[in-house]
Amino acid sequence: MKRNEEEEKKLSQANKELALVLFLIGLAGFYQLWNCPRMRSEDLVPDFTELVREKETRLVRIERALTANKLDKRCPKTDISGIDQVVISSDRCQLIRGGASNFARLLAGKKMLINRAQLEELKLISGIGNKRAEMVLELREKRGRFYSLEELREFRWINDKMMDEFKRYFAIEDN
Repeated sequence: MKRNEEEEKKLSQANKELALVLFLIGLAGFYQLWNCPRMRSEDLVPDFTELVREKETRLVRIERALTANKLDKRCPKTDISGIDQVVISSDRCQLIRGGASNFARLLAGKKMLINRAQLEELKLISGIGNKRAEMVLELREKRGRFYSLEELREFRWINDKMMDEFKRYFAIEDN
């Protein structure tokens, strides 16, 4: 019995110490935020471009005045903006404005484009599995493209909450 009381005291002390450490970490983070009053939203979500080289895709953070030829000498001296895609093959370099994949867009803090959405991207929406995602893709194929997210209301299973999620993650085109 005495052993359990000792273990409980040790556990209680460890919990108090952990709470103190977490509090101090939180306080340090708050102090840093307090001393950065000029922080802008674009500082929080940096711009990225998607680099495709030899079938390998990665995101590259865009620094100010980054040109495509700084990624590869074969590329033109063209400024790169957020969510562009730079495709470098063995013989050429191609810059596709706004051409980044939907997952790259999402990682860069941008909305995905519903008219480019793949099955896996649609499944990010709560309540959408393979079958429902396939239904959305079939409707898009039948119509050629979506002109409004409201067109998805054709499905009876899309309620207001699900539509809000679609609007949170997807857009028709870049704004």
